[in-house]
Amino acid sequence: MPPLPTWRQMNADATPEVEALQLTRFREAPAWEKLEMLAGLNQMAYDMAYLSLQRRYPAATEEEL
Repeated sequence: MPPLPTWRQMNADATPEVEALQLTRFREAPAWEKLEMLAGLNQMAYDMAYLSLQRRYPAATEEEL
């Protein structure tokens, strides 16, 4: 299994200035806002997986998916 990408590799399109702003923003965010971000990411992952299953099994019912 190949090694996981580093933070730098995953953010190669962000300048160091933008990266610093992103990290500062996240560090300064209150806990409730971080939890909202996490909930949004979880929902997005669920939606993407569900859509993928719908495409893979177009005849499947809601219960089967």
